[in-house]
Amino acid sequence: MSRRGENIHKRKDGRWEARVMITDGRGNSHQVSFYGKTYKEAKEKKLLARENATFLEEKTERKTFAQTAEEWMQYRFLTQKKSTRLKYQEMLERHINPELGSYPINLLNESQINFFLSQKLAFGRISDGSRLSSSYVKTMGIIVNSVMQYAVARNYCDPLKTKIQKPESQPQKIEILDIETQKNLENCLEKDQSLTALGIKIALNTGMRIGEICALKWEDIDMKHAIIHVRHTITRIKNSDKNLAVKTCLVVDKPKTKTSVRDIPITAKLFHVLKNVKEKHQNCFVVSGAEKFISPRTFEYRYHKILENYCIQQINFHGLRHTFATRCVELNVDIKSLSEILGHANVNITLNTYVHSSLELKRNQLEKLSVMFG
Repeated sequence: MSRRGENIHKRKDGRWEARVMITDGRGNSHQVSFYGKTYKEAKEKKLLARENATFLEEKTERKTFAQTAEEWMQYRFLTQKKSTRLKYQEMLERHINPELGSYPINLLNESQINFFLSQKLAFGRISDGSRLSSSYVKTMGIIVNSVMQYAVARNYCDPLKTKIQKPESQPQKIEILDIETQKNLENCLEKDQSLTALGIKIALNTGMRIGEICALKWEDIDMKHAIIHVRHTITRIKNSDKNLAVKTCLVVDKPKTKTSVRDIPITAKLFHVLKNVKEKHQNCFVVSGAEKFISPRTFEYRYHKILENYCIQQINFHGLRHTFATRCVELNVDIKSLSEILGHANVNITLNTYVHSSLELKRNQLEKLSVMFG
């Protein structure tokens, strides 16, 4: 038995079935069945489904990319570092929303997104219309992709049919110290009692980042158990108050990633150095010797002055982190352990980014063939 015009009928199993054609906010139509023990129950479910579909359609039509991005930023608020939030907000306000913000989220497709990214790569700099770096545009692509995934999860739009074509960032070549140069530097540092020299020794023995070293406090160093607790880093962020003359400021923030929060064992050699320095300096920050941290830029300047004074090859301070990783691999340190010491999410990052195989090491590895088949 069915009711005319309502598309509700009683099934052989005794249940009532109500069928309804629903068109969502993306223009897709499909028939849906609802069941109830009584005619009234089935009809109520049908009416409720129509109301929900109408609400979703209206809601979806009103959603723009900019509105969805704002929701996404609020959703990610607690899981993002302050510096990351400000960086993403700036990219959205300066680059992404002016181009994509007014698009209805359900009408934005991968072709439009890919064209936007390619234009930013070629002419994206706001000041003069020159090209932006591939790494900067790649981050924009990551933001747009994350917003679209958020929209899909909330039924604001369908998934993109193909992947967003984010530009590949070209990794910068990082120079490292060879073994002889490193030995020469360490010999010079033995006579140097400055806190800058201490920071260099920490980098060479732990692989810590410059921001992490500048944020390191004596309370983070557990001398009893010989462990350095990496819990903070120094980050430069944009001032939230746009009226201030100084546009950026330095803050003590959480480390780069979750895996960057880590414990690093102190070697016997470094332990002796730290013990002697701690007896003379009891202030908060290790390499500033004061209750206020030193700027990473200032610290790196002092680092380069030390290299210059001792006639040591000039390399970027981050190169010490790469040097540490490479020495560990050369000494057959377990890669998983090394990856955790460096604070990497997985060993592939360690092997592909931070390990530099020298020609001599490659020669020694190939000589193993001679031993085997000689």
